[in-house]
Amino acid sequence: MTQAMNLANFANNLDTSGGLNPSALNAATPVSKGGTGATTAAGARSSLSAAVLGANNDITSLTGLTTPLSIAQGGTGTASTTFANLTSNVTGTLPTANGGTNSTATPTAGGAGYGTGTAHAYTPAGTAGQVLVSAGSSAPTWAQNAINSKTAIASTSGTSIDFGSIPSGVKRITVMFNNVSLSGSSQILVQIGSGSVTSTGYNSAGSRTTTAVTTASSTAGYVINSITGSESFNGNMQILNVTSNTWVASHSGGYATGPSGFSGGGTVSLGGTLDRVRVTTVNGTDTFDAGSINILYE
Repeated sequence: MTQAMNLANFANNLDTSGGLNPSALNAATPVSKGGTGATTAAGARSSLSAAVLGANNDITSLTGLTTPLSIAQGGTGTASTTFANLTSNVTGTLPTANGGTNSTATPTAGGAGYGTGTAHAYTPAGTAGQVLVSAGSSAPTWAQNAINSKTAIASTSGTSIDFGSIPSGVKRITVMFNNVSLSGSSQILVQIGSGSVTSTGYNSAGSRTTTAVTTASSTAGYVINSITGSESFNGNMQILNVTSNTWVASHSGGYATGPSGFSGGGTVSLGGTLDRVRVTTVNGTDTFDAGSINILYE
């Protein structure tokens, strides 16, 4: 009897074509019964944990892959999590062809990088105001960019006047004399040095022209031939770097208190880079008593 009633109810739910009449469904068929548990496509995907076909925003992570994605698919092509470490996996120097420097040189603070033709290298640090000068295919060097001046010093006392802290790279120094006079008749002596003043090894001579020519020579410095206590010297001395630490000098000038002209020159080789200039006297006892002295360097 019950089976007959169930068959009758099922028959009543069929439409005229023999299909299931939609009006007979009053609830979504659950997933446990083979349905989707939803009445919409979006709801069905949610119930079944399915993603929409094609481009979508449903997939937010991939955690169940057993085969690595290829590079063409946006992956790495490998399941390994270890890649090349430039600290532990690379020995020696990395060639420039592989994106390296082909060098173990450490960048110098204040230096400049340049190429040797096969590797990267760095210059020493320059000093304030210097510019980098090309040496062709050799390493560039630092040099002074302009003429620099020290502060003029009054030559009104003492037996010597010093100018220090001349930076490396200087190629020319000009010593300027403005109405300089001495307490006696000793000659003026200009000395240079590296770390300390050099007082030996010069080959220097100077001449004075009045009605006659007188000369003086010195191995202790660049000599300017004598003045007397009543004369004031005006002029300059050019000191030029020939090569390495060898310096040649020439001077010219005259005296405001007399019809005298002076000229001369000399040379000396230092033991290191020039960094100072001293103006003194040959006898070391006459004192300066007038005028001022300054230097330019470039």
